[in-house]
Amino acid sequence: MDRTGKAVETAGALPGPERRSSPRARSRIGASYEDADRHVFLYTVDLAEGGVFLVSPSRPPVGASAMVLLELPGNPVILRLRGSVARHQTYPVEGFAVRFDPRANAESGRQALRSFVESDLRSSAAPHR
Repeated sequence: MDRTGKAVETAGALPGPERRSSPRARSRIGASYEDADRHVFLYTVDLAEGGVFLVSPSRPPVGASAMVLLELPGNPVILRLRGSVARHQTYPVEGFAVRFDPRANAESGRQALRSFVESDLRSSAAPHR
């Protein structure tokens, strides 16, 4: 949707039922976002091996090449992940999604994300006592 509430089709938007290929962890983590025009510190809403959603009232253009730096809890290495802006969103949270390019990122970074998401999902599913 745009700022007036009208639906807007954007490249990479996934209409209808959930079509993501990998599980996502709903997690608020600090992230650095860089593109040709900006370098800002934002927060994640969720993340997966294939991408991340970042909270921001200012959204770069869909298709913009980007670099996202993440310091995952429990992981001493800062991940540098290349990708592109896939879509914008204004509701329920204002921000944008970055789809990571698997060819441009080291397997170790993808594995660290995969492990973090799996661990987060296991802890969310564990019974609380």
